[in-house]
Amino acid sequence: MKKNLLLIVVCLTGASCLVNKEKRDIPIACTEEFRTISVLLINEKGEPVLNASTYTVNQTGDTLLTTQTGFYPGSYVVLSDNEKNRLGNQPVNIRFEAFIDSLTTNGSFQVSADACHISYISGPDTLVLTTKKP
Repeated sequence: MKKNLLLIVVCLTGASCLVNKEKRDIPIACTEEFRTISVLLINEKGEPVLNASTYTVNQTGDTLLTTQTGFYPGSYVVLSDNEKNRLGNQPVNIRFEAFIDSLTTNGSFQVSADACHISYISGPDTLVLTTKKP
């Protein structure tokens, strides 16, 4: 009985780690964490900007993410694990845009993803919103 129970537990545990890649199941052990890449938006006075509208686009102009605030005032999510399947398993350049009233800013990031999580490669941690130039 104990052997059967152990076999069932091992099978269920293994099945929860299978990821379908190229039409075959490959066992992958993912952590339970949920990753995000965030940026701090500030105005020219250095104050956090609240209630900005934001979006993130990939190299082909497809929108990956729209306004999502982070965990502290002025923090905005650039990308999260929710978008990992849209990145592929290679470095990708993305662009983050933010605006509120007549203020705007943008930043370029390089990220990657695997079957489990996104990864930050490069990009700013803070962006300053400035007045739009005509």
